[in-house]
Amino acid sequence: MACISRVPKCGFGGGPDPLADPLKKFAAVIGIIGSIVGVLGGLDVLKDIAAALGLTTTGALAGLIALLATLLLIFLYMLNRCDDADGLPQCVAGCVANVRDSYSETWETLFPFAALPPRVDVTVKSFFWDFVELNNAYVYCTSDAYPHMSEIMHCYYYSDRVCNGATGALVGAGLAGIGGVIAGAAVVAAIGCATVILCIIALILAAIITVAAALLGAFIGGNVAAAVGEPPPSDAAGHAVATGMFVTLNGTMVQLEEDNKANCLWWVHSTQIHGEIADGTHQPFSYCDIDEQFTMDACARVDGGPIL
Repeated sequence: MACISRVPKCGFGGGPDPLADPLKKFAAVIGIIGSIVGVLGGLDVLKDIAAALGLTTTGALAGLIALLATLLLIFLYMLNRCDDADGLPQCVAGCVANVRDSYSETWETLFPFAALPPRVDVTVKSFFWDFVELNNAYVYCTSDAYPHMSEIMHCYYYSDRVCNGATGALVGAGLAGIGGVIAGAAVVAAIGCATVILCIIALILAAIITVAAALLGAFIGGNVAAAVGEPPPSDAAGHAVATGMFVTLNGTMVQLEEDNKANCLWWVHSTQIHGEIADGTHQPFSYCDIDEQFTMDACARVDGGPIL
């Protein structure tokens, strides 16, 4: 086996973005609205606003603000899931360690607008470790001990299913959110604004009800729109990528916050399959075996030749 003396930089980097979790983002919406309502209450103008607009209108306004913020967040998810990234054009090669389908985890069903597209995990040849580690990125590695421990790059493919799910979630959130605004306004009218505290509680409840209704609509609309499956990642000839295949992948490399700030391909623009790793090769696949068996990939060198 062609093991090298260098140690991979597994797990280094900044770690995940704490706001990447959709629940935290929507909780932040409620928190911002609550802060605004609290400030208005502290300034003793909340009751004046309610008196001028009426309780129902004031409640509807709080709900509408929450709905617009929720729709904006879902829209931003939709743009992210449907657009190619601005990043570094990159070619990587190695052996497929895992193929992950979209909507394969429970949280993706609960928040279909945030579902990640299909992903191919590639145990890369040692030549590509510098790219995987670039910019102090988080590095995924195999569970083998040194010197067989190997670096893995997550490579994502554009998905109509994921994009449809995000679009359906946006539509569903809008329709259900309108019902939430109406329900929230009714709650404010029922609780009233006899005191500042009651007013604050009523308006925050209106925002919570609206966001909850919008997320329920997003759940229903997104899952309906994403109900139809799609083929797995494949090359230009339609050959599906599978575990154990040697591949060369070209795409846009970005540091993906949703994936621990690891360097990933988003999207893979071209896929070449070069056969399969030898039967009986130790698993998890090690770069030592991959470097030895997969001697010539399709990534260019400085002199224009292949990487050996």
